Amino acid sequence: MGEVNSSKDSTTLQNDNKKDKQILEMYFSYGENMTRIQEYSKYHNDINLHIKTQGYSDGERLDIDLETHNKIINIQCKIHNNKATITNVFNT
Repeated sequence: MGEVNSSKDSTTLQNDNKKDKQILEMYFSYGENMTRIQEYSKYHNDINLHIKTQGYSDGERLDIDLETHNKIINIQCKIHNNKATITNVFNT
């Protein structure tokens, strides 16, 4: 039988880490109670973006591009407990 080598080089480890990172869910809410928006909202100045992830470390930065009818908004957030919330996301 051949010998099994359990060590991985740094390139393999980096690729493995990228595979484990996922955005599981993104959704919008509004108001102080952060009520989840189910369909449409006619308001845009009190909208929060919630992101649920998997495999990210606390403090790791996530870059997201949101495309509206007339522009692209680039947002950066830090992950904490595999979650991030950006309040008033369209007031940036």
